[in-house]
Amino acid sequence: GDSPIRGRLYDTLSQGFTGSAFEIADTGLGGSLTWSNARPDVGGNRSASTGLGFLACWQRTLSSGGTFARYRTVSATGSLGAVRATGPSTSANTVRDVRVSECTGDTSTTIVWCFCFANRRTDGTNELWAGQINVSGSAASTPAVVRSSTTVNYSTPDVSDALVIDGNDPAYVVVYDDFALGNIDTVAVLCRGSS
Repeated sequence: GDSPIRGRLYDTLSQGFTGSAFEIADTGLGGSLTWSNARPDVGGNRSASTGLGFLACWQRTLSSGGTFARYRTVSATGSLGAVRATGPSTSANTVRDVRVSECTGDTSTTIVWCFCFANRRTDGTNELWAGQINVSGSAASTPAVVRSSTTVNYSTPDVSDALVIDGNDPAYVVVYDDFALGNIDTVAVLCRGSS
């Protein structure tokens, strides 16, 4: 019944692991509310000026019902930031496919990770959420619904690094498979902040 998420740092210069594995997300066993963690994703940091490290994200399913998005920063030495919740926070939601950009995608003014996930509400509404996370772990733009439909299933979303597009900094692109009425399409959504 234990399903923590663990990580380990790998040094690309020395071609070896740095330190031992450490726990990024626990399961809350022994408390009044337990949960399981699944499907982690990780994004690195291109900026040495902010301290090298990464952002780990995952989906958490509570024993009381509902699946939620969680994320946490990890420093280059393995120090852990706070576990942070984002997105819908009621048991009427099933969050899946939580994704973070490969890197922070340093742009001229902002160093952020881009973040997305799909959500299905119990009323049958499907949602695609997106936003941006600062290297400190705080929300640069709180993830919010960028697409919503009762017929489209926002499947296998992914998100780009931060970009500068038409002077908008930082912009980013979210892609997903569009399973609607038997058609399968790949759709790209240009975002800035939570829009």
